Amino acid sequence: IKQQKISTNTKDNLIKLIQSLNNEEMKNKIIFKKQYICAN
Repeated sequence: IKQQKISTNTKDNLIKLIQSLNNEEMKNKIIFKKQYICAN
């Protein structure tokens, strides 16, 4: 039971990590687009 709990926690943490990375990537893309539009 304990092992199962740890594995689900790890899975949740991985999902959260991936989501936060995706959010950072999206923010960077938006900033890049804004800078690109301003430059043109």
